[in-house]
Amino acid sequence: MLGQVRKTIKKFNMLAPGDTVVVGVSGGADSLALLYALQELKEYRLKLIV
Repeated sequence: MLGQVRKTIKKFNMLAPGDTVVVGVSGGADSLALLYALQELKEYRLKLIV
């Protein structure tokens, strides 16, 4: 899954290193998966606001 996330982010130039990302998390599986994926993108050094 993370490989596809990285590929899509790169393809569409969605994030840059050091970006701040606001993440809305409801507690459902999809939003938790999104949060997990964003946390695992260490190479982007994202600042996540949940």
